[in-house]
Amino acid sequence: MRIVRGFVASCGLVLAGCSDGGVDPDEAWDPSTGEHLDSSGDGDPGGDTQVGEDSTDGGAVTTTGSGSTSGSSEGAGSESTSAGDTEAEELPLPEGFQLPFVCGDKWRLDSWGHAPALDMVREPDQHGTEGAPLLAPAAGVVNMSFYHDNAGNVVQIDHGEGWFTTYLHMESRSVEVGAVLVRGDMIGAVGRTGPTSNDHPHLHFELGIDGDGDGEASWGFAGAERVNPWFGGVEYGQSNGLTWRDVESLNCP
Repeated sequence: MRIVRGFVASCGLVLAGCSDGGVDPDEAWDPSTGEHLDSSGDGDPGGDTQVGEDSTDGGAVTTTGSGSTSGSSEGAGSESTSAGDTEAEELPLPEGFQLPFVCGDKWRLDSWGHAPALDMVREPDQHGTEGAPLLAPAAGVVNMSFYHDNAGNVVQIDHGEGWFTTYLHMESRSVEVGAVLVRGDMIGAVGRTGPTSNDHPHLHFELGIDGDGDGEASWGFAGAERVNPWFGGVEYGQSNGLTWRDVESLNCP
C-alpha cells in the first residue's frame, strides 16, 4: 500500500482533500465533559491558523484505539481531482512514527473540520492535557521553533525523506532550530497559546510532505502540504468529523 500525492493548481499538495473547516471564535468546550458548547455542530477547539473559509461539516464517527473507522463524512478526505489537474506520484508510507506523547498514555484524536490535521486531548476527560510532555514521534532535526501570532508556540521537525511533523499551540518549546532528535526526545509541552486555540488546551498536529522542495512543509491552511498522519502503522485523519478514542502512545524506549 502506498500514498499517492498530486499537485493541483488551486490547492497545492493533495492527499486527503483540500477542504478545511474554520472555527467560530465564540465556540468553546466544557473541559469536564469534552462536549462542545457552540451551536455550530462543529465543536472544534481550534481552527486552522491562516485560512478557515470552508463550511463543510462531516458527520461524526467514533472509533476506539485504532485507525479504522466506519460511516462516511463530507468535506476533506476525498482524493479525487479533475482529470488532467493532477500529476500523481507514489510515496512510501511514513514508517516508524508514534504518537508524540509519553509511552502508555491514551489520547483522543479528532479531525473536526480540518482533516487531515488532528487535534489531540488527554483521555478520559481531557484533564492532564495542558502541560503534558510532547515527544518527538520519530528521529529528525528541528527546522522551525518560534511563536506565531495565531498558532502560538510552533515547532516543526524534519524527519528526512520529505516528511515533517508540525505542532501548534504549545505551552512551551524546549528545542531550537538545528536540534538533532531521536524518537522520544522532549520538544515541549501541550498548551493553549495563540488565539486559534480558543483558549482550550490541545495539540494541533500535522504530518506533512515537502511537495515543492523548499525544505519545509506548509501547514495550517487549506491546501497546505499536509497528509493523513500514521502512528504505529495505523492511519488517521482520513476525513472531517472523525474521532478516535483511547489511542495509546507506543512512543516507548
